[in-house]
Amino acid sequence: MTHLYRFLLIFSSISLTFAIFLVNKGVSIFSVVNAWAIQTLPEMPLIEWQPPETFLTAGSYIFYFTGCLLISSLGFYATRWLSVERVDVASFKSVELVNDTFLPIYLAYFFVALSTTSYLSFFLVFAVVLTFVYRSGGAYFDPMYVLRGYKIYAAISKNDVKSYIITKQILKGVADLKFDGLRRVNDFTFIEIGGVE
Repeated sequence: MTHLYRFLLIFSSISLTFAIFLVNKGVSIFSVVNAWAIQTLPEMPLIEWQPPETFLTAGSYIFYFTGCLLISSLGFYATRWLSVERVDVASFKSVELVNDTFLPIYLAYFFVALSTTSYLSFFLVFAVVLTFVYRSGGAYFDPMYVLRGYKIYAAISKNDVKSYIITKQILKGVADLKFDGLRRVNDFTFIEIGGVE
């Protein structure tokens, strides 16, 4: 189950790239569905009134970003199947906020989405990025978590091993490493769903 959750978390973290690509291409999902219906179901009577194209396009954009939020929410829901972990405060020497470290990663994904010219090349790049991120396990922080008030911290052990903790808590030092319901994503990444509101 952990592998499935990791894949969901990674897909969620880069799904915004997919939404930005579709917005950049001006893809209106309603126009695509309408064109498909006209070609495959020509005998069905169609409604003659059609809303303005800008309305359909704006609706599509809202649909794309809402889809990203739903995938992110599914990731939150799926944490219940991850193992609960405890943190040994004595084994850590420092904690630092690393939200800004992940910003360039997501900006790079967005620039790829904005610069890719064809659908095939985008999907190939998307598949490659998804595979590399899954194998490296380095980008489990979903940008949508920021909207929910989550932050990512690097907790450095006395052996200089860095673990990432995704939480709503404000961690100012090692003494703050106290969690209720901390879940293990992999050996070096943990997430606490809930926390301080």
